Amino acid sequence: VRRDCMASLLARYLRASQSRPVAVQFATGALVMAAGDATTQAAVERQALFDPQRNATAAVFNGGVSPALYKWYGLLDRVWPGSALRQLAPKLLLNQAVSSSLISPSFLCWSSCVEAALAGRLSAASGRAKVASDTYQRLRADVRRIVCTSFMLWLPANAINFVFVPPHLRIAFMSVVACGWGGFLSYVAHREMEQDEQTTSSTVSGPA
Repeated sequence: VRRDCMASLLARYLRASQSRPVAVQFATGALVMAAGDATTQAAVERQALFDPQRNATAAVFNGGVSPALYKWYGLLDRVWPGSALRQLAPKLLLNQAVSSSLISPSFLCWSSCVEAALAGRLSAASGRAKVASDTYQRLRADVRRIVCTSFMLWLPANAINFVFVPPHLRIAFMSVVACGWGGFLSYVAHREMEQDEQTTSSTVSGPA
């Protein structure tokens, strides 16, 4: 019975991914990112309390990016149709250059700014300036390492994606890979935020 239920759900997902690709890509990207961040909070950071605001912020970002990636993969396939090395190499290199250069830094900015807004830290000019400065410093400190790390993960993953995975299932496949990557990005973003908050707290309280 359980196998029949899983097979039925998978069949529905496959049909929906072809009939409503944008909606399915958004939902898939959001759910997988939520799972990745939740796993990071529980297993890596070992937080006593789950942070739903952080989780939702990460999920909405990845959900919003996923339909754009679906369209982007389609464009690459139209420009370089086929999976031979001659077509695969430019697709891989261009995709990596664009996605790594834009998505990871954008996620760090998104996490910083959205969570600051939800916490009310953007209401005053001084608060906005502080968030902008902290975000800039975070990008300077982490983006190079994140981009270099992403090349090691995403180049082979994208090669598998372009060669073996049907277009309507590519976001699903990449989202499975992104579950771990999203957790890593969330960890980096919030590790830096916690350090900033601790520094601010110690500065305000002063020496005992």
